[in-house]
Amino acid sequence: MKPLLWIGRTIRLFLMGLGGAAVLFFCFARSELSALLAALPTAAGAVPAMSGPKPLKSAISAAPVPMLCTGKQVKDARSYQSGEDQRAAEIARTSTLVEKDADGRELWNTLDGHFWILPNELPSLADVLAEEDNHVYEENGEGVHRGDVVLDGGAHYGVYVRHALSLGAKVVVAIEIAPGNVACLRKTFAEEVRAGRVIVYPKGIWSRDEEVVLQMGRTSAGNTVATERKDQGPKVSLTTIDKLVAELRLPRVDFIKMDIEGAEPKAVVGATETIRKFRPRLALSAYHFRNDPMDLLVGVRNIVPTYWVSFGPCKELWTGIVPVVIFLH
Repeated sequence: MKPLLWIGRTIRLFLMGLGGAAVLFFCFARSELSALLAALPTAAGAVPAMSGPKPLKSAISAAPVPMLCTGKQVKDARSYQSGEDQRAAEIARTSTLVEKDADGRELWNTLDGHFWILPNELPSLADVLAEEDNHVYEENGEGVHRGDVVLDGGAHYGVYVRHALSLGAKVVVAIEIAPGNVACLRKTFAEEVRAGRVIVYPKGIWSRDEEVVLQMGRTSAGNTVATERKDQGPKVSLTTIDKLVAELRLPRVDFIKMDIEGAEPKAVVGATETIRKFRPRLALSAYHFRNDPMDLLVGVRNIVPTYWVSFGPCKELWTGIVPVVIFLH
């Protein structure tokens, strides 16, 4: 290799290290300041700690503004969510029911194609379709590339699976924990499964192998193993991304998307060897718990310190105004 090329690469790695250290220092400082602000009393009394999901309206007014969002993102947070809600309503209004199967599952024709879903779940599907219309898991070309092997953690009804295929993904592993959603995925992507372009993987991703009871959300998009809920579902299996990759004999992993209702930090731990070996681009949901952005950043950087980090759009949710996705690449 030419000496100049070696010099250029050495300088680039050095600068990446400096840049990464600066990002970590900056984020830690902002995180500590956010924690300090959270401890200060307000006019209505002390700000309550928010370690887990809470009803939207009761939490927003009390929550301090996290400092990972820019001033413009904070200003636009409410209108961003409002725009998504309007888009979801439009999708639901224009979608048409095509058929029902013997088990009550419904096939809906939407503006983004056909999807099999569970009964009465059109609003949930519309919400996810509206979110994907904003390309929430892509930033500056760091999303799915043509020929990628993609892991879709929290595949739900397959909205991102279809999007990744449209971007040219070679294989998409649709990782989904809820049995009802798994059955719908297999019907929606039957042709792609036969062709080997989609693999439906019926387990959750975690830091270790485990059998747990699925905690049910108000819709199938809110099912979780990361916190206790009032409604209990079936017993489900958890595994790690590292074991999944070995089991499926994947030659590589290029991109990992996760939206697994607060289990993202645990799943990162279970992906240690995959991240270290393949250095995949990551788009991780970071809004389920208040500390998610920092926990995910530190978790990934503990595995590979040279990952660059950036934050996606911010929303006003039960955890306050928070980045929806953290990107690591």
